[in-house]
Amino acid sequence: KKKILSTQQFRSVLCVQYYVCVMCVLHCKQPEQQIKPYLKHHLPKRYHYASNRRIEDVSVLVNPRWLFERYHTHTHTLMLCRLAHVLMVLNHLLRMSVYSPSHPTEQSGPEQCPITSLEPTHTLGCSCTALSERRHMLFGRPRVLQSDAKYCVLHQHGFITAYSTLTHTPVWSSFTLDKTAESSPVISDCLRADIRIPANQSATCEQFNNAGNITHVFLFPPSECVCACVLNLLQLVYFQEVLLLKYTSQYNGINVVTGPVYDYNFDGRFDSPEQIQEFVAGSSIPVPTHYFVVLTSCKNDTQTVSECSAELQTVSFLLPHRSDNMESCAVSPESQWAEPLLWMHQSRVRDVEWISGLDFFQDSKRPIAELLRLKTRPTAAIHPKA
Repeated sequence: KKKILSTQQFRSVLCVQYYVCVMCVLHCKQPEQQIKPYLKHHLPKRYHYASNRRIEDVSVLVNPRWLFERYHTHTHTLMLCRLAHVLMVLNHLLRMSVYSPSHPTEQSGPEQCPITSLEPTHTLGCSCTALSERRHMLFGRPRVLQSDAKYCVLHQHGFITAYSTLTHTPVWSSFTLDKTAESSPVISDCLRADIRIPANQSATCEQFNNAGNITHVFLFPPSECVCACVLNLLQLVYFQEVLLLKYTSQYNGINVVTGPVYDYNFDGRFDSPEQIQEFVAGSSIPVPTHYFVVLTSCKNDTQTVSECSAELQTVSFLLPHRSDNMESCAVSPESQWAEPLLWMHQSRVRDVEWISGLDFFQDSKRPIAELLRLKTRPTAAIHPKA
């Protein structure tokens, strides 16, 4: 029985096919191509509100000092201040500033994870013979700005995690790496049941084993840690095993906060539970669209991040969670494309806060104005180094 499409549906199908063809024409045509084509829902998250109807379905990002050739003869001039009637105000020079910034109010506080026994009531099909032995978290607990979130904070020796009892996944994980940090060996089948979380509020190993192309990966670099997350993200593994140690050495220690992001309508804001579209097969565990990473170090590299009395510096990333690495032209070894891909998805801390529903640095005891600069202005001093 043939399906009859309306004129509008037919045009939509043609448009999708056309844009896919455009992507194929522009994608990875030269070894060192200076442009990257993106479908609108795959654009880096620093380009806000890609879901807007005024954003074309294919965008081409061009490297600095290069131009994308075009054939029209006119140019576009936009004088935003005149068009929007924006008046300049010297707010920072006034004796009584019009606006006084303050931290946002947390919408969901952490709950207590019950401990009924020192022995797990259910193994969840997991086992582990070793645990990580380091423990660090700086600048206080990230505040959750999502209402009706249910989570508890789990303290381990090497890291701290906020665990969601609704999604059965971490909300965030925080840890600090010293300059002398080393990569830990991978231990196969190293998972254990956490006695602080009831069995009915935890994901099981069977759920991941039966999920097909979905697997679990640790948010904390040492493979022995107990925090796991649904993941199919090659560049995050390389980031943990290679790049994190590299940046730790270059910047004399770093604090890392990382976690999942859900943005299925690609508007740059965190999704409500009703907007999440993909789950691990046979479960209610949502599959993230991205993972965020916020790195903080001391601007004075003679001081460690733990003892920093000088200005802080940050860099953050929103890494896409997709089944392929199409945009990277990944035909060469990871060492040649993983780091450029990471920096292609650099963002501001404020972008991470919007899309994750979190607020960082509230307990850092630094002036709010300084923290706002830290969040809204990418630190130029932090950049890829050889």
